[in-house]
Amino acid sequence: MEPSPSRSFSVRALPIEPGDLEKMQVFQGDALIAEIRGTDVETRTITPVRELDPSDEDSFYRFIDNPSSLTK
Repeated sequence: MEPSPSRSFSVRALPIEPGDLEKMQVFQGDALIAEIRGTDVETRTITPVRELDPSDEDSFYRFIDNPSSLTK
């Protein structure tokens, strides 16, 4: 039986180019889940990289909606 994937998320900030929006990559374990541009919940762009099951997707949105998660 395969071990279940980690449900914890982490964030890595990519370098910010002058004039570019803040860009971050969100990982679940070692797997890239999404890239996020911007920090304003109303205007940010989320580009999914991998499909998540509904439970992990809910956890993902709770993670990125928590400002302290994205400042680590």
